[in-house]
Amino acid sequence: TVDDVIVLDPGLTPVAVDSVMVLPPSPVMVVEEFEVTPPNLVLNGDAFVDGGDLVLTEDSSQVSGSAFFEPIAGGPVVTFSVTFDFRMDPPLSEGEGEFFDAGNGITLSILDSATDTPDGLFDAGEQRSFHIGMPTSNGFSFNIELDTLNNENAGVDPDDNHVGLNLNGDPNSLLTVDPLVDLNDGFTHTAVLDVVGGLLSFSLDGTPLFVDEPIPGFHPLNPLIGFTASTGGAVQRHVIERVDIELTPLADTQFLISCPEQSDLGVYQIGIGPGILDAQTDLPMDQDEDGVPGQVGDSFLGTIEIIPLD
Repeated sequence: TVDDVIVLDPGLTPVAVDSVMVLPPSPVMVVEEFEVTPPNLVLNGDAFVDGGDLVLTEDSSQVSGSAFFEPIAGGPVVTFSVTFDFRMDPPLSEGEGEFFDAGNGITLSILDSATDTPDGLFDAGEQRSFHIGMPTSNGFSFNIELDTLNNENAGVDPDDNHVGLNLNGDPNSLLTVDPLVDLNDGFTHTAVLDVVGGLLSFSLDGTPLFVDEPIPGFHPLNPLIGFTASTGGAVQRHVIERVDIELTPLADTQFLISCPEQSDLGVYQIGIGPGILDAQTDLPMDQDEDGVPGQVGDSFLGTIEIIPLD
């Protein structure tokens, strides 16, 4: 609001302000259809790119794979979206024991690049067969699981066809929901994840499954965005066909401040906040980053110089 913006002229006299506008930062976008292996994609375990498909696991038992994009944003974000097309091909061969008809499923995994690396989740040849190859992060992470195996003996799954929200690699989901489609039908499905200021929404084939669900422990981060899958004793080809990623960095936020009268040339001091609500989180500013927003010390102080046009 105008009341939370103070402009002082070179003589430190307040200058009237009649409007303040937040100029939205420029988003960073990535679109991949996997005709070739993208240079910023790190493949781990048994994952590979095969002419238009990112294959996380081939049709074999006891295989697992992951693929993570290197950090895409130039700085921390709290607003981003991931749209991806996936399919789980019906198995061509039998697995071990009773699990021959489906693999474990796929996760969309979001990790903090400050504490994890895109190649640190799998060692070469390592088998993470339990629970979709979900990564155990060194810090904060969350996962959307597209789960097609009921780990009822471990007590972590309601059935063999559900979507879950998981935190920090814990196989016990915070939330689960019926996807209203058969995830394991061999057809292409489109999923959309939207994160805005620590609230998560997720839809599948246009149907909302999670809406504005809070993510415990969420904070601004430069995310590692990737996918994991595993088969365990079953067999399944887990495929990502396309991914669209859009992130809105915090660092690029700009303000347009308008004054009712023409200003003289010179250096002006500017103070913003602390009562202004951050456009990304809808919380008061936390300029000193002590975790307590809206304090007097959270005002942004800076200078601008008005110079003649060339």
